[in-house]
Amino acid sequence: MTNLDDAGKKTYTDQLPDATTVEEVEQIVENARNATSTDLTAAKADATAAIDGMKYLTDEEKADYKQQIADATTADAIDAVVSEATAQNLANAKDWATTEINGLTNLDDAGKKTYTDQLPDATTVEAVEQIVEDARNATSTDLTAEKADATAAIDGMKYLTDEEKADYKQQVTDATNADAIDAVV
Repeated sequence: MTNLDDAGKKTYTDQLPDATTVEEVEQIVENARNATSTDLTAAKADATAAIDGMKYLTDEEKADYKQQIADATTADAIDAVVSEATAQNLANAKDWATTEINGLTNLDDAGKKTYTDQLPDATTVEAVEQIVEDARNATSTDLTAEKADATAAIDGMKYLTDEEKADYKQQVTDATNADAIDAVV
C-alpha cells in the first residue's frame, strides 16, 4: 500500500496475528486501506503551507497544486508537486520581474537590458527580487552623463539668475529620461 509509510504498515501487520476470523483480517486490511500515515498527513500540511507562501503563483495555480498534494499517496509524490510549484513560482517571478524592470523610468533600454539579462540565471525568487530592487535603485549611465552635461550647460548660461539655475538643475536631477532632460535645457 502506498498510503502508509513503513511504521503505518507495521501498525496493521502487527494486528494480523491476533485476528481469529477472516472477517477480522479483512477489517484490518480495510482499515489499512483507509488509513493515512501521520507522516504523510504532516507532509501534506507542510507542502500546502509552502504552496500558500509562494507569492508569484496565481490563485488557480495554488488551487491546482494543493489539489495534487491532497491526492498524493506518497511523500515522493508530494515532493514532486512542491518542486513543480517552486519552479512555476520562480518562472512567474521572472515574468513579473521582466515586466517590472521594463516599466522603470529610471533606466534607458540598455540599462533595462542589463537587469533583464540577469533574470534567466536567477535560481531563487529572492535573487529575482534583488535584481528588480537593484534595477529600481539604478540610474542609467547614459542618463547620469546627460544630467552632468545638462547641469554644466545650465551653469554656463550667464543670463540666468542663481535661483533660475538652481531650479533648472533641480529639474534635471529629478528627470527620469533623456527627453525630460532635453526639455529642461
